[in-house]
Amino acid sequence: MSIPHIKFNPSVSSESLIEVIDLGDLHGRRKALDHSPEKPHRMGFHMLIYIEEGKGAHFLDFTRRQYVSGSFIFISKNQINAFDLSNRPQGKAILFTDDFVNRIQESMEMPVFSPVYLDNNYSPVFRPSKSVQHSSKNLLSEIEKEIQHGTPNSLVVMFLFSSLFLIIERERGKALKRVSGKNRNKKVEHFIELLENQFTQSRNASEYADQLHITYKPIKISRKKS
Repeated sequence: MSIPHIKFNPSVSSESLIEVIDLGDLHGRRKALDHSPEKPHRMGFHMLIYIEEGKGAHFLDFTRRQYVSGSFIFISKNQINAFDLSNRPQGKAILFTDDFVNRIQESMEMPVFSPVYLDNNYSPVFRPSKSVQHSSKNLLSEIEKEIQHGTPNSLVVMFLFSSLFLIIERERGKALKRVSGKNRNKKVEHFIELLENQFTQSRNASEYADQLHITYKPIKISRKKS
């Protein structure tokens, strides 16, 4: 199967490096596009989707990622994805290029965005708290309003976009720490259970590591000469 590669082609301006589209409009104009958004395609840009209302599963790198109302979906450049428009989800999608990210980092001297699949705790779908959803929705509205302004200010757009990403990532980071902490606790509990049941048969650390699905790394202890 040939997977089409979609280039960034904003409807606002040929010089624009960012665009906000309405998911409802995407459903309505899908027949007019040269590709089906509901079939796997590779994008030459990044995308952040906000699901205001609806539920479904976004196809991303050959995995169906479930989402519900209030979810954000992070998609990086060159990831294979496909929309689920069967339930007509309502919301927005921000499309933005590498050049836009570079301009933010040059202008503000801060790393706001990085490809999500490079994150060790990669989780492309995240549903923040109600308060963050409310703030994010307002920022999305302001971004769209500024882009569509007769004389849009690129610095305003960059500040709004950065604010949006930072408040989402701040809460996402807290959530990932809570999840990773729970996973560590489960590993410890499982390890204790294995020790209780198998200690008399085996004291080989690598065997326990295999059963816990973790990598065994022996620690080298240096001995001081007396």
